[in-house]
Amino acid sequence: MQCDLVGVYLHGSLAMGCYNPQKSDVDLLVVVKKQLTEDTKKKLIREILLLEEKYPSCRLEMSVILENEAKHPSYPTPFELHYSKEHKRNYEEDPNYSCSNEFDPDLIAHMMMTHYRGKLLYGKEIQQTFSAINKEDYIAACLQDVKDSRWKIREDLVYYTLNLCRLLYFLGEGIIASKREGGEWALKVLPSKYHNLVGTCLTVYNGQRTEMEIDKIEATNFSDYMLKQIDNRGKLN
Repeated sequence: MQCDLVGVYLHGSLAMGCYNPQKSDVDLLVVVKKQLTEDTKKKLIREILLLEEKYPSCRLEMSVILENEAKHPSYPTPFELHYSKEHKRNYEEDPNYSCSNEFDPDLIAHMMMTHYRGKLLYGKEIQQTFSAINKEDYIAACLQDVKDSRWKIREDLVYYTLNLCRLLYFLGEGIIASKREGGEWALKVLPSKYHNLVGTCLTVYNGQRTEMEIDKIEATNFSDYMLKQIDNRGKLN
């Protein structure tokens, strides 16, 4: 694949200085010139599995996209290959399994993060590889991620609490923020009754504590409030 490789780019928590080795993934976007062969996909997945076996604390999430898609982004975004912890067992148990040649609504947000906050690991510079992302597509991707938070926040309190915060941060001030930055901003602007929830989520996210009790009513009320704030800005359909 090396001759067709455009670049490897880091995004997410590690790129933005808030990586927690106990919880965070290492988020990668790989850009290639042309479609991957099935053999290349299998070889790449085998290398990732070997890497994670050698370094168990390293949890990779990787998507491979075409250079043309990086230059002319569309929503939802097609990808050549995807690897994450959700697919790891399938890759381990079935050598022919492949999460590939599909569309991912999250990818446009990852590309936006890479464009503004990412780090180059190998290849062409970020600004030479990724075009600017349409703001409405980015918002649509973020909304897709949090639209069911009223129910899902009870299952993953930290993730949804901080993602709601950083989405409202973007809608209010146009800042591409990490989860940590979104939470820190929320503590400055949200009503004080939500400060304990957001602050506790931040301590868990930062690794200062390992768990927190979930008050389902409080979590649901917070989600309802945040979605209403987003709706008030005319971005939630």
